[in-house]
Amino acid sequence: VLSDTHPTVRAEATEAATAAILLPSAPIAVQQRLHRLLISLLSDSDDFVRSHAVSMIASLLPRLESGMLRSSCEQLHLAYTNVMNSADLRTEAFCKNFGPVLYYGLGACDVYTPSQRTDLLKCYSSMCAERAPEASSSAEHPQHWAAYNFPAVAIASKNQCFATLNSGSSFQDTVLGRCFLYLTNGPPLVRITIARCLHEIMKSLGPRFSLSTEGFRALNDFLLDSDLRVIAAIASNFHIILHNLRKPNESNCKSYIAPAYRKCKHGLIPNIVLSNITAAIPLLIDDWRHLRIFLSHVQSGLDFFSTEDIVGTFLPCLQHFLIGQVALPEPVAFQACEAMVAAMAVIKAHKLRLKLLDWQITELAHGSSSRFRRLFAHISSKVIMFFSRSFFKAHYFQPLLELTEDPVLDVRRTVAGLLPSIKRMIVLPRDHHLLRQLEGAASALASNHSGDKRWKEFVASVHAELDQIENPITWDLSVLFSDHAVDATREEEEQHLAELYEKENIDNKESNGRSRRRKEMRTSTPHAWNDRRSSRRSSVHSTSLSTPTRRSSTFDNPSVGQHSPLSRKRVSERKDTSTTSSLPGSIRLSRRANSRTATELPSVVTHRRPTQRIAKSNSSSSEATREALTSQSTPALLETRPSLHRATVRPSSGESRAHRNKSAIIREERLNTSECLTRDHLRDPRFLSTPADYHLSKSCSPEPERVQRMQPRNRSRKTSSFDLSDVGMNVVSQILTTPLKEDTRELTRRPRRLPQISSQDEPDRLRYFSKGAKKSFKLLTFIILCDLLGLSVKMITVLVTVHLLFLELERFSHTELRDEFVLYQTE
Repeated sequence: VLSDTHPTVRAEATEAATAAILLPSAPIAVQQRLHRLLISLLSDSDDFVRSHAVSMIASLLPRLESGMLRSSCEQLHLAYTNVMNSADLRTEAFCKNFGPVLYYGLGACDVYTPSQRTDLLKCYSSMCAERAPEASSSAEHPQHWAAYNFPAVAIASKNQCFATLNSGSSFQDTVLGRCFLYLTNGPPLVRITIARCLHEIMKSLGPRFSLSTEGFRALNDFLLDSDLRVIAAIASNFHIILHNLRKPNESNCKSYIAPAYRKCKHGLIPNIVLSNITAAIPLLIDDWRHLRIFLSHVQSGLDFFSTEDIVGTFLPCLQHFLIGQVALPEPVAFQACEAMVAAMAVIKAHKLRLKLLDWQITELAHGSSSRFRRLFAHISSKVIMFFSRSFFKAHYFQPLLELTEDPVLDVRRTVAGLLPSIKRMIVLPRDHHLLRQLEGAASALASNHSGDKRWKEFVASVHAELDQIENPITWDLSVLFSDHAVDATREEEEQHLAELYEKENIDNKESNGRSRRRKEMRTSTPHAWNDRRSSRRSSVHSTSLSTPTRRSSTFDNPSVGQHSPLSRKRVSERKDTSTTSSLPGSIRLSRRANSRTATELPSVVTHRRPTQRIAKSNSSSSEATREALTSQSTPALLETRPSLHRATVRPSSGESRAHRNKSAIIREERLNTSECLTRDHLRDPRFLSTPADYHLSKSCSPEPERVQRMQPRNRSRKTSSFDLSDVGMNVVSQILTTPLKEDTRELTRRPRRLPQISSQDEPDRLRYFSKGAKKSFKLLTFIILCDLLGLSVKMITVLVTVHLLFLELERFSHTELRDEFVLYQTE
């Protein structure tokens, strides 16, 4: 039949011979004979027979053994390069099967010689260069089939192409590069074909093509193509394209990558790709099926973009897409919601997540349209796919339950369908409050539209499903959830991001405070600084503050020392001494007396050394000590003691220490005998009248030891150890806040009880009140306990009387023992 005289019979016989060769039971001799007959038909006189023979032999190439494959490829090379049959190259059979001929002859089995390879590639290049017409019938044009076979040609000739590129040539100088540029600039049908197989080309050629200037430009041109069919074609396999667009970690990638990759980090994709994606999304609104696929593929590749690109480019596009004026098809809107949640999970910043969450609640959950509220319900259903259950309970649980009382029935129906899945997330006893809120929201569903029978039936089915779900009380979450390990990992990551966010807020507040204080220090002069500190002090001055003039030097007036610019002394004391010395003596004395009330105390903890010190005469005498103490007292007390203030400079550290020691001696003179003798013994809890005294003794801070005077005085123990009319409160604060020396003896001794600063005539009512209240509380508790035990009234009365007698005896023995001890120590 293969040798029949009729061409139609020979053409149909090629199909039967091909099926016979593929039979497993066919002998090898028969297969070889049928294969020789098929190859002979490639040079048949009829073009219809030759086309059928090429198609059948090309389909046999993947299954032929090496001997028959070699002989087939040699005959196919003659068929494609035969000048006599050049018209066959324009037929569909020859153009469509050009890819398998090149792939199995060059890639799978290196059959062709270099000259044969060059002839075949030249023939293919002529097919790509011949531009097809713009009409829709261009599917039969050779350029269309050249685009169809380009992946096979790319795989077969990539080694030769890379060798040419390594020699220093550009991509467009190679045969493969020229063919690719011809096809990308072809008519729409050719661009659709090459865009549909672009992912295969990138996968086969690798980053040397994907990240090159020509390949990267072709991708962006396809995303912004004027024909929507080209965008839809590239969107079908866009997740593979994104995977091949990442910047590699190779050290020599800078020699061939596009300029957009130079500022991009390794493993990421430049922002221009994401910008073109957001520009292509609105163009596919009419083709919602491809748009949904496109959004799902972009969602899978969001890890390849930086956080700044996602927040600044992709998320605004989705937000405008969801709340725009044009209502989207429901599958597209739901896919956009899922993409937004996926982008929120990719962002590793808690602050940005909170901003996006706030937008979702403000614009969608509290939106004016029911469509927005339904979209928020769908977003909430997708949160658990990317976040932990704790994140959902903390941020989405409450806004979602609020939608159960929505006035629109579709919104309530959407939320009611999510209640069973939400209840399965609740873990008892940790989420018991969430369970109560969920049950309240479920019961609120039945109150709305109570007259609608279908709504009643739907609510009843939801309630029945909720009742079937049990929430066991357990702390082992692996028993409840199969994906507990993944959920725990997500929760740990979310907590880490939240802690970093809180720490960043604290650091920002501290840095802002420090910068503000530095700015105040830089912008303020010494005079302005002193004026600010003087204005903050709440005291009444007899004289008004005036702007200080230039300070006189020490050589002009030796009696006045130099002061630091940031000294705490009043500005009025630093007037020019020349004007003061020219006044009469009475005026100078009056001004000196007025300046005493404006004197500011030195620092209690730290002391600044002045530039010069003036020696004090007779500092060791008791009069000098008295005068030093009274000079540091409050202005109200200075009015009663009009002694001259002779200290014109701030005291040094040694002088302040001497003042503290002398003030300690004066204070010990005012201590009564009983307090001096029983100070250490009253720390024992047995000799303390109330528990408050005991705790007060335990909380006292230790102080250096001071000299005790043994002369007793007739002063009660309850009176104050300090007389506020003699020594000012400033001296007390200076003594009590003095830091301890690093001495072992002083640090290891027991803390001493601080003296009580109170008025002499004020009774200590608080102690008696707390003691009586405790007794009453004990008595009331005892009566209630007896009543619960079922005792009679007579028995209760007897027990209460015995209890009161016991308390009275205890108090009497405690007071008598303490008085005897004090009397013994005094004697």
